[in-house]
This record gives sequence, structure tokens and C-alpha cells, in this order.
Amino acid sequence: MYDQLGRPDIAVVGEVAGTLDETVDWITRDDDVELVRGADPDGAPGGATAERVLMLGGCDLQPVAQLLRGRIDPHFHRVSDTGAPIHDEHSDILRQAARGLTEEEYSVVDRFGFLDRTSFQPALLEAGFDVLVYSALMDMTQDRYRHRATGLVVPWNQLDVDATDPADWDVICDKFGHVGMTEDVLRGFAQEFERIGAITPAQFQENITWMATTIPEGARMIVINGSEFPLEYPGEPRRHVRHREINRALDEVASTLPNVEVCDVRPFTGSAGDFRLDIRHYRRHVYVRTAEEIQKLCPVLEAEPGPEPRRGLRSLRYALGRRRTRRLRSRAEAARRH
Repeated sequence: MYDQLGRPDIAVVGEVAGTLDETVDWITRDDDVELVRGADPDGAPGGATAERVLMLGGCDLQPVAQLLRGRIDPHFHRVSDTGAPIHDEHSDILRQAARGLTEEEYSVVDRFGFLDRTSFQPALLEAGFDVLVYSALMDMTQDRYRHRATGLVVPWNQLDVDATDPADWDVICDKFGHVGMTEDVLRGFAQEFERIGAITPAQFQENITWMATTIPEGARMIVINGSEFPLEYPGEPRRHVRHREINRALDEVASTLPNVEVCDVRPFTGSAGDFRLDIRHYRRHVYVRTAEEIQKLCPVLEAEPGPEPRRGLRSLRYALGRRRTRRLRSRAEAARRH
């Protein structure tokens, strides 16, 4: 769409998963293409009844889902009413939601914009899905805070930033001030919550075991791990060490659970060129490889082909499309002048 609009100047504010610099040569606009492609309304190839695949994750799983076809039920990160990003896929959130929150705990959630009541009503607790594809990245990334009065644990932001420490408030306000996270809000947060630190490998294993026994009987679980490439990024020092620690815990616990498999991204995230920003945000070829790995573990899904096989033809179509767009834009400019 950015190309179709003529690539206008855009002021990028805050951290983003990607850039607008690269050429998009894997999408072809063709008004004659058949849209259905032999799939039924539920996305089952050839009209067959497909298993329902629940996908639960964040920035790594959302682009992967776009490369897969099937009966996919996506539940990814979203924004609150204030515009604040909400990541509610942390395993602690899921486990607390299963036991249910009291109204007092919900009132605590209402006071801070990085979670909402919907966060504690996840699709994981619903029946009717056959495969769970789950990203463990937030367990690797977020810090955790316990509410002093109720004991409610809320994961949030980065494990290297303490939201209860005034020394870190400038960093948090710079990042989230535009969605209402001010020093006054953080002061109130620090009065109500204590920092308990990121989830430990042992606690993570307990939560994965709980998830594996909570999903519907006969369902399978695919867990996407994290890269261990030593990519340094401001504010996230040595994050690959944390990933390695949780990856090891995941491998151990998955080997004991017959309905759990690991989608391993480590083989294709081995160089700096595989990343866009930090260790959690990849370039498109990594998402393509991840989608292919998930498809191998879950054959009911179909992986869309990557750009490489037809790159020349798509690039030609792309160039022709750009030329046609420029021609139409020139005509429109001429019409306005006259």
C-alpha cells in the first residue's frame, strides 16, 4: 500500500518492527487472480474439514500466520483503548486467567493501561481447538510485578527496566508517555506493586506443563522458541543469554510432554542480517522459514511459497505496476493543474 501511495515521507515515532526502506517484491497486484483458490470459508484446502489451529503470540507469530493457510484462529498482541500495546500471551497471564480473577483484581487491571479485562479471558481456555501454536517470547522478555494487596502478578515491558524504580521512569515515559504512562501513573504503580523479576526457567517449565495438560484432550501444542544470536540492542543487554536459558528449559520440558513439540528458530537466525531491530524482530525470510517449520509440525496447514521461486516474474510485475502508478499519478496532476 505504501508503494501504491507513492512512498510519501512519513515521520516514524517510537520503536517499530520494520522499516519502509525495502522494496516489496513478493506481492503482486492482479485484478484477475482468483481469490478463493480452492479453499472453503474456514480456510480448509480443497473444501475439506480442517483442524482448528489456535495461534497465540506476538510480533513473531503474526507475520507467520499471514504465510499459512488453514482454519487459523489468531490471537496476537493488540492495543488498549488508550493506544497502549497489550501483550497478554505471557504464560503467567494464562494461568491466572484459568483460576479466575476476583472483582478486586479486575479493578487493579482497570487502573493500568497495559492490560485489560479481556487479557484474562484468553482463547486458550475455550474448547474446540485441535492445535495450539504458542510463542514463548514474552516469557523471555517481560518483567513481572506482584500486587501487594491481592497477589495478582502482571508481566509488563522489559526485564531490564524496573517500573517501580524512579531511576527508570524517564525511559518508560519516553516510550509510553504518549499513551498516558506518566510519572504520576508510575508512582501509583510503584505504591501498589512490587517487582518480582522475570519468570524463572523452573516456573516457565511448570507453566508449559500446565498448558499442555489444560488444552483440550487430544490437542497438540507447538511452542516457538527464541533466537540465541548475540545481537546487542540498546536497553536489552545480553538478551540472547536469557533466550538460551529459557530455550534450554523448553527443550527439557517438551521432551517429557507427548503432546508438545518445539518450532526451533535457531537454525535460521544465525546472523545479524536475519534481524530487523532487536532479537525478537526478524526479516521476512525468517518468518517464511518459521511458517514452513510449523507446517511440517502441523500438516493440516499450508505454507504460502516464499518470494524466491518467482522473484524475477514478481519483480517484473512490481516494476510494471510502479510504472503504471506513476503514469496515473501524472495524469491526475495534469488534470488538477488544468
